[in-house]
Amino acid sequence: MRMYKGSKMSEEQKLKISRSSKGKKMSPEAIEKTRQANIGRVVSIKTRMLLSKANKGRKKPHGFGKKISISKMGSKLSDAHKLKLSLAKRGSKHPYYGKRRPESTIQKIREARKKQKLPFRDTKGEREMQSILKKLDIEFTKQKPFKMLDNSYHQVDIFIEPNICIEVDGEYWHTIYSRQQRDILITTSLESQGLTVIRCWDTLIFTNPKPYINEILQNINQKAQECKVKC
Repeated sequence: MRMYKGSKMSEEQKLKISRSSKGKKMSPEAIEKTRQANIGRVVSIKTRMLLSKANKGRKKPHGFGKKISISKMGSKLSDAHKLKLSLAKRGSKHPYYGKRRPESTIQKIREARKKQKLPFRDTKGEREMQSILKKLDIEFTKQKPFKMLDNSYHQVDIFIEPNICIEVDGEYWHTIYSRQQRDILITTSLESQGLTVIRCWDTLIFTNPKPYINEILQNINQKAQECKVKC
């Protein structure tokens, strides 16, 4: 079937192409040829909206995300490209500029956020505290989410059943005023839920961890005694 620029396909033609292509895989050569053909191509806003509408509610096949992740692994964006991406959504160019997301959307974002681990790697202080707890045969959970008084979510660095939260604070970020105010909110929110909060400076975990270990063990023993009395 020969197509010409500017010509439109009928619904019947679209259906035939769709059926004939179903289950077929493009060769690496064909993929590269298509990629090269699309370099520099500008997609209109109308086309973007049509694509968005067509893909709405459509589920990605199993393993699709992993394939994308592997394909991007090791690739680095140039500084010029990073700047271009940043400028593309800055100020009035941002799709939500001057708008407010509905409360239902904000809640969905909060629910999704509480499952994310940010930052993606544990800090040195967190890893050292985890190592100490493992040596003491103390079971714990990393990055357990809790709801705060402002309806946001926070993941405590280390959680020990039934209600002990250990927060490992870095000396740089946690001495900034705005961060300190957030820490106060976190501590207040956790304590209002009946949780015990133990804050540890990361530098002292390496140089003098004994006071923190004693406090953790004291709380564990206290909770065990309370449980015996209740039981």
